[in-house]
Amino acid sequence: MRKIALVTYDDHLNETSLNQYYRQEEIELCNYLNQEFKKSEVIFKLESWTDAKIDWKQYKTLILKAPWDYIDRFSEFTNWINSISAMGIPILNSAKTIMWNSDKHYLREIADAGLPVIPTVFLDSGFNHLINLASYFEKFGSSELILKPCVSGGSKHTYRISRESSKNLNVPELAEPMMIQPFMPEIISEGEWSFLFFGGKYSHALVKKTKPGDFRVQNAFGGTNHEAKPSNELVDQANKYIELFAKDCLYARVDGVLVQNQLMLMELELIEPFLFLDLHELSKQNYLDALLCKLPTLLSAI
Repeated sequence: MRKIALVTYDDHLNETSLNQYYRQEEIELCNYLNQEFKKSEVIFKLESWTDAKIDWKQYKTLILKAPWDYIDRFSEFTNWINSISAMGIPILNSAKTIMWNSDKHYLREIADAGLPVIPTVFLDSGFNHLINLASYFEKFGSSELILKPCVSGGSKHTYRISRESSKNLNVPELAEPMMIQPFMPEIISEGEWSFLFFGGKYSHALVKKTKPGDFRVQNAFGGTNHEAKPSNELVDQANKYIELFAKDCLYARVDGVLVQNQLMLMELELIEPFLFLDLHELSKQNYLDALLCKLPTLLSAI
């Protein structure tokens, strides 16, 4: 019997989790894969990456699904990835991809490749109140800014700063590397686009919209998700990021906003993106097809 782990975190293995919508996607995907691989004697199991009792050598492959607390335990997570690699256990996406994508300095590399990215300035020494925010309003030609950590997720330590609020700033000083971007009003007016790719192939898309009065699209802040059917031109724009930076990935999510019909990248999610599998009827099949291509030897019996 061959075993593959879908790697998550402790909260999503808890039946009393407050994140039931997100947790359900993992459970349904695991059940779906076990059903599809039943005749091949391959078993999928959800495991928490921080569970010290697990003997990871029992698994042929680890697929990262939702180790969402890694941003709070980044050093520990890095050590864990390195230890799995040292054991020779394949990880999807690859360990190299995971580490590259874990720090949003990768946006600089994407921009240097000539692809549209929301303008970004990195504050490698962190954020303090001596930083001249006025210069960034001028640099970006924007009336509002976004300040967030370079290692982040779920809008943690993410602040929207206006010219007015910057005069009496209610933002803590943060020692970790930070980044500043112009606030994109399209987030409010149109929403944030997400394009899902499996095995380098486009699967489905959605638009995430904010709750009135907020700027964050996550469900935890009242955001909502809406299935979308983008034009071929828009899919082609999203695919350019995949072709250059995620072509060999099992899964990838391109997040951005449309500015005058041009997709501007916010994030390229290659570690643990939520996949919104419930929004498209063929999404699980698309994921399965990509997985079969990734593991031809292990899954050859199917």
